[in-house]
Amino acid sequence: MIARRTILTICLSLSLATVAAGSDVFDKIKASLAEAECCHLEFLSVIESDVFDQVDSIYGVALIASDGRYDLQVGSDRYSFDLHRTYSFSAENNQVAIEKPAPGSHPDEQVTFVTSLDRYYTTEVLKPDSLYRLVIRPNVKAEIPDSLIVSIDADAEMINQIEYYDINEELNRFTILKQSIGIKCDEQRFTPDFPDSVEKLRLQ
Repeated sequence: MIARRTILTICLSLSLATVAAGSDVFDKIKASLAEAECCHLEFLSVIESDVFDQVDSIYGVALIASDGRYDLQVGSDRYSFDLHRTYSFSAENNQVAIEKPAPGSHPDEQVTFVTSLDRYYTTEVLKPDSLYRLVIRPNVKAEIPDSLIVSIDADAEMINQIEYYDINEELNRFTILKQSIGIKCDEQRFTPDFPDSVEKLRLQ
């Protein structure tokens, strides 16, 4: 009986150690993103719709500064925030909507939450060194997904893919193709300079 208990104790200790190691890898990744002055991500965005039985895939690039500024290019469209105004450019309509956020609002959260995961979510290890489920914290009121499934590349120490269901119950999948952190952001990217031919819609 003592030998059996000893074996069970050893197995349990090894299992807990494995989970801790997996969690530590992801913790390191999250900390690196949160502490980076600037983060540059190249990604592939895929949306799967069961209703329309179609899959839309598009390439994107995100530049995220630690102070909340961002520049997001998704296909031919572009979305930026310079801490004062948001800029939403539609290539199809050749229009840019310029809006001053309402007092107390945080328009950056829908983009920058990717670099501040521990601030918004609790983490559950599904598979050490590989797969995690993140659930939004009870006190968070941001307009971001309620839960995420995140896979990582433990060797490269970076997020590999983020999956979540949007308000339309469509599966959104972001596969990160390339990541650069610790670089200096190009300040001009956060306040885009559009050609005179672009129609400017000032919402506020």
